[in-house]
Amino acid sequence: MRARAEGLAQAPGREGIMAGSVTQVRFAVLDVLKGSLAARTIEFNGTLTDRDDRNDRAVPYDFIRPAGRGGNCFALTYRAGAEYLLLLPQRASFLRPAERLDAVLDAVGAHE
Repeated sequence: MRARAEGLAQAPGREGIMAGSVTQVRFAVLDVLKGSLAARTIEFNGTLTDRDDRNDRAVPYDFIRPAGRGGNCFALTYRAGAEYLLLLPQRASFLRPAERLDAVLDAVGAHE
């Protein structure tokens, strides 16, 4: 999906997981490229930054963007107003949609 980082979510982040964070970022869903999604917003762990963090490797990327190279291999920084291509795995347990999680997972075919 194509989504725009809108700001910090009201819900706290989930700590104690590999991509743990004390905050979450709220994204506006702009386009769903495959399947369908009822939610117009989604939220997941992350923080906001005021600078871009573009991947400095050649396409196709074989390594995470620079902000994710700090040890856990998760880039958790997003710039408010910037657009992102989000490729969600079948089991998007880290995702907290603004609507019910089950409805979103059903919409993207993630439930077995």
